[in-house]
Amino acid sequence: MGEAMLMNISHPNSEHYGKHLSASEVDEMFAPSKESVDAVTIWINSALSDRKITLSRSRQWLEFNATVAELQDLLHTDYHEYTKRADDTVRSFGPMLPGPTPMPDLLPEYSNNLSDCSLMVAPNCVRAVYKVADKSKGDPNNSISIYSNQRQRYSPESLNTFFKYFAFEIPQGTTPEFQGIDGAPAPSPLPYDAAKEADLDFQASYPLAYPDKVVNYLVDDFYYEAGGGGVSGLFNIFLDALDKSYCTYSAFGKTGDFKGVDPSYPDTREGGYDQTEQCGIYTPTDRRQCHEWMKLGLQGVTVIVATGDGGVGGFGGFGCLGGVFGTVSPADCPFVTAVGTTNLTTSSIGGKLKIVEQGARFSGGGFSNIFRTPTYQTNAYNRGGGGYPNISAIGHNFVIWVGDGLTLAEGTSVSTPVFAGLITSINSFRLNAGKKPVGFINPVLYQHQEIFNDITTGNNPGCNTAGFSAVKGRDPVTGLGAPDYSKLKEVFLNMP
Repeated sequence: MGEAMLMNISHPNSEHYGKHLSASEVDEMFAPSKESVDAVTIWINSALSDRKITLSRSRQWLEFNATVAELQDLLHTDYHEYTKRADDTVRSFGPMLPGPTPMPDLLPEYSNNLSDCSLMVAPNCVRAVYKVADKSKGDPNNSISIYSNQRQRYSPESLNTFFKYFAFEIPQGTTPEFQGIDGAPAPSPLPYDAAKEADLDFQASYPLAYPDKVVNYLVDDFYYEAGGGGVSGLFNIFLDALDKSYCTYSAFGKTGDFKGVDPSYPDTREGGYDQTEQCGIYTPTDRRQCHEWMKLGLQGVTVIVATGDGGVGGFGGFGCLGGVFGTVSPADCPFVTAVGTTNLTTSSIGGKLKIVEQGARFSGGGFSNIFRTPTYQTNAYNRGGGGYPNISAIGHNFVIWVGDGLTLAEGTSVSTPVFAGLITSINSFRLNAGKKPVGFINPVLYQHQEIFNDITTGNNPGCNTAGFSAVKGRDPVTGLGAPDYSKLKEVFLNMP
């Protein structure tokens, strides 16, 4: 039901395009019927008639207290506590997150000459390559949010130094709105105490999204978010903050309702973290999280995620197990826009030296082992699983300011905020014209493949193979290709 509704309001040929739902309407759509709630309540009362049963506001959870003995009678089962006496097996020596973004020690001197963009990419290079000729005047109802976790704090000082040299149109002192979840700490007052990943996210997106609002959602729960205590489930705490019905545990009579976030969401949400399906996350969890991204799409939120930097094998090569390429979550979810990475190179075309894009070797891409091919992809290829990335963007040799100097960064953690910044700008133009945000964009992208520059060189090796190759048309290295912003903007502004 939810998928059909999402396609109905997202397909360019639908008369219902752009008619997004409110948070309460989405809650109502996924809530169980009164008959179902009553049936479960009667069943619980059959064994625990004297217990108080509380129905959550989302109507998706019934809460009650019971002893183990009472639950055994209710469920007709026995509970046992097992202790393993043998040696422990280490599940992982660290959280299954992308490794630190590579940072070279030495940099060439920065130049404003666009011919040098293959050596060092700055915001002016992105604008030139993607034909970003104008900027919106911004809209108070438009925003972009960046997800961070595990104390990945950005430095306001580094951000403003970056603005000074590469985005001087942004006033000094400009910073994201901070939304801490589960006790997350505020941005770092000291540049050396900040995280390069977080600095990168904001320095890559801000110049393209400004003057619209930027929001930083930071989650600080290592135990539940990244498996620090043996529990795997990146994004769980974040999703529970957005959707009060997501988690199954409660505290103080409340289940996952974060007042600072729920129920109003930014129009564009970008996340640079990923997890390999076969080892980092259980399939039911993957499906459940994917449904949460769908709920955001129903409300007009564009969810943009990275495909990871592990090539065809996923992060750390975990996707090489079992003789089948593992795929990356949530990039393979059909309700998000997954972004791969390209790098710029120079080429002689018609006797002139030009900047061209090619697929990056580390860029994640492939086909889902969990989700079927979505309807918007059926004309792109005939594989049984959904393909990713959907699109690609520049993500190599991107210059950022970290600590006390410039350094270069690469990865889908670069290309994802770059593309998210472009979509934020388009949303602003639509809102200025009295229209709704673009919402879930994939059906429009696949319907209008002319808005992309097809990339036909590059591959993403892994698992002792050459991986997939970039070819004419949609491919598992660069997706539909890299965006032509002028065409992308024109298509979306012509939509109702």
